[in-house]
Amino acid sequence: MKLSQRKSSNSKKAAPKKAAPKKRVPAKPKVPKTLKVAKSVPAKKGKFDTEAFTFNTPIEHIEAAMDRLNKQDEDPMAEPFTKDEIYWMVVWTEMLPEAKRRKMTHVPCCAKERAVLKLPKL
Repeated sequence: MKLSQRKSSNSKKAAPKKAAPKKRVPAKPKVPKTLKVAKSVPAKKGKFDTEAFTFNTPIEHIEAAMDRLNKQDEDPMAEPFTKDEIYWMVVWTEMLPEAKRRKMTHVPCCAKERAVLKLPKL
């Protein structure tokens, strides 16, 4: 017997395999589109804007801060001014006489300005 005949005689016709039964998953109830509610996404917190909010500051506090900055400017051994200190010193050198002329007792100051001028807490 030849090898090719032996293979054909020994090989039985294989019965086709039955497909495994599919698992039935219960369908989710359909929700009408009008009832779907979008999930709220929490907004990312940005940096705190130190110039957005203002505080009413007594003008005496600003005068005291300007005196302190002028003394620091005259002292050769004192630390040099920061850019913010220079900025606010120039602003208040220009604005303070006008505020006094208008007889203002309080002026608006932002948080950054209060920190740079080292103003006392209210």
